[in-house]
Amino acid sequence: MKSLCLVGRKRIALVDQSIPQIQYDDEVLLKVAFCGICSSDVLEYTSGPIFCSQPGEQHPLTGVRLPSCLGHEYSGTVVRMGANVINVKLGDHVCVDVAYGCNEQGAEPLCHACTLNYNNACARIALRGLGAPGGGFCQYVVLPSRCLHILPDSIPLDVGALVEPLSIAWHAVRVSGFLKGQTALIVGAGPIGLALILALQAHAAGQIIVSEPGPIRRQHARNLGATHVLDPTKFSSTIDLVAAISHLTPPFYEGVDVSFDCGGEQDTMDAVLKTLRLGGTAVNLAIWQNPKAQISPIDLTSRERKFMGSMGFCGEDMDQVIEALNRGIIPMERVQQLISSTVTLDNAIEYGFNALIRHRDRIVKILVSPATCEAQTEEESYEQSGEEYRDDTRRRNESRGSGSGSGSSKSSSSSKSSSSSKSSSKSKRHGDSRSRVHSSQRRSSQQRQQQRQQYYDQSGTAEMFDTEMNESDTRNFAMYSHEGSIGNCTDDPSDHTLV
Repeated sequence: MKSLCLVGRKRIALVDQSIPQIQYDDEVLLKVAFCGICSSDVLEYTSGPIFCSQPGEQHPLTGVRLPSCLGHEYSGTVVRMGANVINVKLGDHVCVDVAYGCNEQGAEPLCHACTLNYNNACARIALRGLGAPGGGFCQYVVLPSRCLHILPDSIPLDVGALVEPLSIAWHAVRVSGFLKGQTALIVGAGPIGLALILALQAHAAGQIIVSEPGPIRRQHARNLGATHVLDPTKFSSTIDLVAAISHLTPPFYEGVDVSFDCGGEQDTMDAVLKTLRLGGTAVNLAIWQNPKAQISPIDLTSRERKFMGSMGFCGEDMDQVIEALNRGIIPMERVQQLISSTVTLDNAIEYGFNALIRHRDRIVKILVSPATCEAQTEEESYEQSGEEYRDDTRRRNESRGSGSGSGSSKSSSSSKSSSSSKSSSKSKRHGDSRSRVHSSQRRSSQQRQQQRQQYYDQSGTAEMFDTEMNESDTRNFAMYSHEGSIGNCTDDPSDHTLV
């Protein structure tokens, strides 16, 4: 199979690897459907290794060496299972919690965070696809079943890949203590900032104010339903921006209840702190590249404001996002607006990573679809050879379902035959339905691509992948060179905030 890996300093490449094998009874083999390209993946390309191991060395926490498969925002289908897996079944569509903490590392004793099930804040935290095994830019991946979350039929697999960034936004809203009807400020309308709009709407926000310098990102914020969208470059100072935001917050016009920093700069931090009302809370989601920032303690003390961080998400956040999507609390069509394009694994470097580098302010989320990669023969035959595993799993499930005691002893041979027949029929129907799902997903993907193209045409950005790189393209990100299936980033970027 093919995997998109970090292979050296500022170098990513498509690597031929063997399809992974299940080693433990609690593991599953997942066929990856979609994997989103995150800014941290791009940062690993342009400036890495940062999270991954250094060339020639083992990762200090995970033991993984280069080449290391990237990708941590992904969904897929369960195609094989270990003998002790009970929380998912063959054919389930799932998304993945990629935290790789004490439990996964076999660390003893567990850190305080892991004893409380806050694996997002583990003292030894690593992420699958960023230094830990289990990256999603590949065709197949083996994972412990405990890190899988089942997607109901109502959630397509492309949206399933966005459950991870949505969960980051959801977690930030949850830990902030945000209440129904309150007012929020989002500084920075990148993928996480836009996801915050959807999470705040799901929490019944009264007003959602967005500050974003990029015109296309501002339009995305409006399309998603932000109440007010401001361009901070139109104000001569942070004080003027704060005054404008406060003017939008009646009845006291003293500022917002909760603010979220997705920018990771001194100016964005100043904005989220100074726009808070009495007793308000500012939340930092950005992974700052400059570790130094200035905060005036008196700004917090005099108005009893609070400043806190929000790190990733917990499993319960992912479950709540899936439930909100399933019930329509987060509208599916709005989530799909975040998908700028879908590319294959074969062209993910050129039309995925390099497109994001060249057009950072024009693109929200690019999905990679490993299932459409060339040379599928090996994988297809592999899945066909897995029929005996499906049969074994079916028998295990039937034996689990039979239970114990007098109730199970009363089952007749005719009922067993009927159950077997139903199981076989169900398996066939499920296979047929998966085929129909994949077909409908291809059609819906084409329709969304046409809709996005119409939007780009109307907004004057149809040249997204056609324009030549110029000086403004390199203002925030590095130039690149691309040869075949290998990407080499030649310069350090000047600005790499991770949300």
